[in-house]
Amino acid sequence: MLREQITENLDLSVDPMTVVAQGAALYASTISIDANIIELERDKLKVQLDLKYEATTVEKEEMVSIRILPDKMDGVLPEIFMVDLHRLPEGFKTGQKQINDKPCLIDVLLESNCPNEFEILAFDGMGNRLECEPNRFTILQGVGGVSSMQVLPYHIGIVKYYSAQEKELFSPVKGLEKSKPIKSGLTGVADGLKTQKDIRPGSAEDMIRIPIYQGDYHSEGTNPDLNFHVSDAVLSGESFPKVLSSGSPVNLRIKVDASGLMTVIAEFPTIEHEEMVKIEIQQSNPPTQDELRGKVKLSLGVAKELADQTISDRLLRLSGEIDDIGTSADGRLRLMDEYRKILLELDDLEKKTEWPKLEQAMKESFYELEELVERIVVNGDDEKLNMDKVEAYIIDLRQKIEHAISEQDTRLAKELTKEVGQLDFDLRNAVTGNAMDAQLLRHIDESFGDYHWKNATKARQLVNQGLQMAANGQTSAIRPLIIELIALLPDDEKSDLLVG
Repeated sequence: MLREQITENLDLSVDPMTVVAQGAALYASTISIDANIIELERDKLKVQLDLKYEATTVEKEEMVSIRILPDKMDGVLPEIFMVDLHRLPEGFKTGQKQINDKPCLIDVLLESNCPNEFEILAFDGMGNRLECEPNRFTILQGVGGVSSMQVLPYHIGIVKYYSAQEKELFSPVKGLEKSKPIKSGLTGVADGLKTQKDIRPGSAEDMIRIPIYQGDYHSEGTNPDLNFHVSDAVLSGESFPKVLSSGSPVNLRIKVDASGLMTVIAEFPTIEHEEMVKIEIQQSNPPTQDELRGKVKLSLGVAKELADQTISDRLLRLSGEIDDIGTSADGRLRLMDEYRKILLELDDLEKKTEWPKLEQAMKESFYELEELVERIVVNGDDEKLNMDKVEAYIIDLRQKIEHAISEQDTRLAKELTKEVGQLDFDLRNAVTGNAMDAQLLRHIDESFGDYHWKNATKARQLVNQGLQMAANGQTSAIRPLIIELIALLPDDEKSDLLVG
């Protein structure tokens, strides 16, 4: 009706129920918390404060009354107690004021037409920091404050490759957490990323794709499908000044403004270059029926692998509903919400069952390593090795494995399993005259087409050169070639080959 009678230019990016909820939350922020609730949640080991102030005002200054409540505390109150009120994120500071059990009035300056959040920093007479409760309060200034109360409706993050889990997972962007006031804009940071392939200058075919997601689930290393896919920030080599090698560091800054515009700035320090992409944050579209089927099928495979019949049955029922909803967008959104609930349970189950398998694999690989060392000694092949160094290495590995088990550290367990496998390979290689290197080279040759080489021509030449060396008995020269070959693989395929 609005389109027909008024205008086509409608903003549908925010759910009407969200607007109602935000208004209710704004109103709730001006109401004092019930005294009974305060008493139930009070931490009496902290210095207890009583605050009185106007929650909303049209004035540019406001008086805050603060006093100590010694009868609400179990801890020892210092003789001198000071507070300093800081307006966040960085702004007005009152300076330290001494307070006691009598009301002390402190003037604060306010920014116009927005919520002003203050942090209470407490100190004793020696300048030592103390914990107090409450330690924050907010004053809404101006009638325009309601419009300035716009907050980020979802957590924002990216999807990146996690080598420990060997899959792409969600990574929250620090600074872009849900419910942060946008005001004049927010900036989030994601540092320490790595490129997955070479980017050639002037090449439109060489691209870096950064998937951006938003949603209610912001835990590090979780399934991206728990959130909504906003868009991909795509950078091509067309404007790059020089070659960006695979594995180069990338630092991201993501800026979000009140209009719903997102600016992604990627910094490449090794080539002293920056790229910028602008993305409009729009209402997330529901997945298509085919996309839903694909997601459910993938999760069904995981559920069957974990032998959880209950989750499998729920996914099968959900799969049947996909065919019944037709092209209904509301129906697909409802099914996606249901799928996310199942996915949360499945991820939790996967994490619970992952550790026993990792622990068993790590222990078995270490026991095999110990047996290998015993056989080497019995067969008299230890003369080819520096056994003191080998034994010291094994002792160190055993201690790390015990630590991984005590902490149930999945990342460390995976790394140690690979490290044990690497040492096993190197020992066998040393006592067999580099036969393991030759065998690995033949494996690469047989599986050559299964790898995504950065430079397939060069890789083929190296393999042929190595095979010729093996045929001539020059096995000691194969290892450097294999290292070169591994450098030509993308990061997610390097782990397939033990030699590094």
